[in-house]
Amino acid sequence: TERTPLQPRAPTAQRLTVLQNWLVLVKQWGKGFDGALIAALLSSSLLNAIVGALGYYFYVQGPRHVHDPKTGEILRGCEDQLCDVVVKNMAPGVVQGLVCIALCLNLALTYVLMLAPSRQYIENAIVVQLAEWKPGVFGSAGARRYVILPSATGPADVEENGAPNGEGEHAGDDDFTDGRGQWAPGEQWRTAMVRNAVRTGLVVFTAYLSLAIPHFGILAGFVGGMTDASQSLVLPPLIYRLELQRPRPSFFARPRSLLQSFALRWSCLGLAGFGVCFIVMATYANVKGLMEIM
Repeated sequence: TERTPLQPRAPTAQRLTVLQNWLVLVKQWGKGFDGALIAALLSSSLLNAIVGALGYYFYVQGPRHVHDPKTGEILRGCEDQLCDVVVKNMAPGVVQGLVCIALCLNLALTYVLMLAPSRQYIENAIVVQLAEWKPGVFGSAGARRYVILPSATGPADVEENGAPNGEGEHAGDDDFTDGRGQWAPGEQWRTAMVRNAVRTGLVVFTAYLSLAIPHFGILAGFVGGMTDASQSLVLPPLIYRLELQRPRPSFFARPRSLLQSFALRWSCLGLAGFGVCFIVMATYANVKGLMEIM
C-alpha cells in the first residue's frame, strides 16, 4: 500500500535522506574560498604530520650520527641523531638527489609568497617618494596606490589628493596612475623597473643574511617556532572564540545548541594551549642549541 504523509519513514529511507543532506552540505562547503582554504590546510597538516612521524621513526629511534666519509668525524650540524638539514641523514643516491630538487623547487615557489607582504610595503614607500620627487617620470604627485581586486579588468579606484575618484575597481599590482585612472606615457615601465629592482635587492639581501649569519638555522628556528605556531595554532582559535562571544552573527558559523557552543569554546582554548606548548618547546630547544654553540 502507498504510504501516507503522516506515516514515519523506514530506517533505510531516513539513512538515505541523511546521507543525501550530508552530500549536499559537502558540495556546498567545497565551493568558494572557504572550502579551498580548509581543504588546503587540512591536506597540508596531514602531510606534515605524516612526514614528521616518518622522520621520527627512521632517524630518531636510536643513534644515527652521520660521519664524514673522508675524516670519519661527525658532520657539522649532525651532533644529534637528526641533523639540522634532514637531507644529510639520507644515504647518498637518487632518492637524496630527488629530495634536494624537491626542496629547491619548494623554496623557489614559496619564497615569493613569504616575501610578498614586506616587499609590497617597501615598494609602495619607494614609489611614493619617487612620484613626489619626479611627478612626470614615476607618476603624479597626487596619485596614490589603488586596491587590488582580482575580479576587475581596468584601472580605477585611484585616490587623488586623498579622495576616491569613484571610477570603480582595479586589478593588478600596486602602481600609480596619472590621477585619472589611466597610465601616463612612460610611467608604467619606469615604475615596473623600480619594483623589479627592489624585489631583486630584497632577494639578494636576504640570501646574503642567510649565508653571512653563523648558525642561521637556529635563529630561523627560534623565530619560526614562535611565529608559525602563533599564526596557525594560537591566534586563529582565540579569534574564533572571541567571535563566538559577539551578540551579532558574523561570517563564522554559529553553534546550534548550548552543547556545541560549550564544546567549541573549550576546544578553542585547548588548541591555543596546545600551540603555546609548542612555542615553549621550540624556544627551549633553540635556546639550548644556541647556548651549546656559544
